[in-house]
Parts: sequence; structure tokens; C-alpha cells
Amino acid sequence: MKVMILCGKYGMGHFNAAVAIKEQLEKDLDNVDVQIEDFIAFAFPGIHKIMYQGFHFFTTKTPKFFSKAYKQVASNEHNPIYSQIMLLQLVRFLKNHNPDVIVCTLPEIARIVSLYKKKYKSNIPLITSITDITTFYEWINYGSDLYLAPTNSVRKFLLQYGIKDETIMISGIPVKQKFHYLEKVKTDKKQLLIMGGGLGNIPLDYEFYDLMSKHSDIEVNVLCAKNVELYQYLLNRYANIFPVSYCNNVDEYMAKADLVITKTGGITTFECIYSKLPVLTYIPFLPQEKRNAEFLEKKKLGKIMWDNDKNPYQLVISILNSDEIDEMTLNMEYIKNQFDLSYSFRIQELYKKGKK
Repeated sequence: MKVMILCGKYGMGHFNAAVAIKEQLEKDLDNVDVQIEDFIAFAFPGIHKIMYQGFHFFTTKTPKFFSKAYKQVASNEHNPIYSQIMLLQLVRFLKNHNPDVIVCTLPEIARIVSLYKKKYKSNIPLITSITDITTFYEWINYGSDLYLAPTNSVRKFLLQYGIKDETIMISGIPVKQKFHYLEKVKTDKKQLLIMGGGLGNIPLDYEFYDLMSKHSDIEVNVLCAKNVELYQYLLNRYANIFPVSYCNNVDEYMAKADLVITKTGGITTFECIYSKLPVLTYIPFLPQEKRNAEFLEKKKLGKIMWDNDKNPYQLVISILNSDEIDEMTLNMEYIKNQFDLSYSFRIQELYKKGKK
């Protein structure tokens, strides 16, 4: 069985979900060939980098503007010219690769595959993996044979648009296998982890670090990634605060952390759930991050820095010194145990059914 996972790199969340699905399929199934393709790069070879750069600029520099524009775009059908270009490129792509199953982690690609199935009367199985806790119409397509929904609220949203219940699995957002088997590590100090994604976008005031440095019983790890300025500022400045440049072992830092300060991207949110790591998040502006943060707050898995997201010192100390940490950790364990990770076998069934 040849499985093609189509994604894009508007941020790394969609790509990381694709990697996680690939790992799950290869773990569960024999004789499976899984490939990942950045289909946006394939469809727009001359301008995809500009498209990604534009996305990054608007989401980081003008998040409020992007939020308004995104809500409007995500609530409507695609631009017909854009869709036609994507469709023509998909036809060319499928002729070259001839997959047995298609998995999509980006909504606009899933829609194009659905359009392809309808226009060319194809029965190729389409799996749509939803990578945010969303209620946006962009994820709706009627050619999907299976939806991987992150939560029951997303399942209810799909049902409202006529998606059949038997085609929905509540799988959480797929995360890499190393988070599935992560064991918590206890240390003699309380552990605070601060993350800023691949770009190290951490909007905390430097005063916050000054205040945290006075607590010798708290160790702070700051994953600076590409934020060289912050890394150099923190390096060797405080005895209990440790900046880290780009790393591939985020899971190890999550394993020993008691609390994480981070933005609530879809993948990060579910990596924290798998790690049973309570979350403290900045006030979210982007629609996707807002719904993820609201989910964490509603389910008592984390908190939002409503009062001060530049210097949450008082809130951090309050959480670390309370029983809330234990409550949030138990709630994350409960949520995690509800995920159905048997989707590999459902995909295999769809493949066999299509071959008959």
C-alpha cells in the first residue's frame, strides 16, 4: 500500500502532523510505503517560498489583520482560479506518483483532492487530518473517506455540515511517536520551560527573567531556536536560567518540565497533552491558536495570560506553588486516554475496499 501524505509549510505544524502520521502508519502496518510531499511547493514551484514568507510576515507582524482576513477566507469556497491551478497540478502529481491512499494535513489540499475525486470519478481513499481545534468551513470537503478529528467538539462541528459520523475518528492531533511513550522526569527543583517555536518568538519582557532568577528552587529552560538576540542575552547571565539554541529533543525538555510557557499551535498543544505538561499561553490573536487556547482553558489543562502576557511572573509562581499543576496533569492524562489511534487500520481497510 502506497500512502501519499500531502501537506504545506505554512508554519511547521502541518508538516509535523504529516511526519507523525507517517510514523504511526509505519509502526502499525507491514508492507506500507509512506511518502510526504509539500504539495504547495509542487503546485507553485516558482513562488511557494514567497507565499510562505508572506504567511509568516502577516501572522507575526500583523496578527490582528491576518485574523480578520483568515476568518473570511476560511469561511468560503476557494478562489476558482487558484483551485483550477491546484487541480491541474494534482492531476500531474498523481500521474507521476500513483498513490493508493492520500492523506492531507492542509485543508486547501484536501479540498482539491475532493474536487479531483468528484470530477474524475476517482475512488482513491482520502483521509483529512485536522490540525487545529477548529470550526472553520475550510476543513469541510465531501470527498473524505475518513476524518481525523482532534476533539469531540470538532466532531460535532463536522456533523453539523453533514459529514457522516462513521467517517470521523477522534484521534487528537497526530504527534511524533517519541511523545506517545514519554515518561515524566522528576528533579529536585521545579521546572519551567519556555518555548517560542522554530523562530523563537518569545514576547516576554527581560524583567521577567530578572524576577525568575531570584528563585533558586526553580530551573528555567528557554528554547530560543533562531532567536539569537535572546539566546545571547540569557547566556551565562543567570545561575538558574538556561537558554538553548535550536534543538531536536524538545520531548526531553517537556518530560522534566512542570509548566510550559508557549503559543498554542495545534501540534504544540497536543505534544503538551501527551507529555502531561500544563500550559501557560500568551493571549492568542490567531484564530487557530485562540481555539486551541480556549480548549486548554475549558478543559483545565492550562491557563491564558489574560492579565499580563509580557511579564507573567506572579501567575507562574502562583501555579507552580499550587495544586493546580497536579489537577492539570491528571486532566491531560484523561484527555490523552480518549484518543483513538487505530486509524492506521481504518486506512488499510479503506485501501482494501477500494481495490475490490
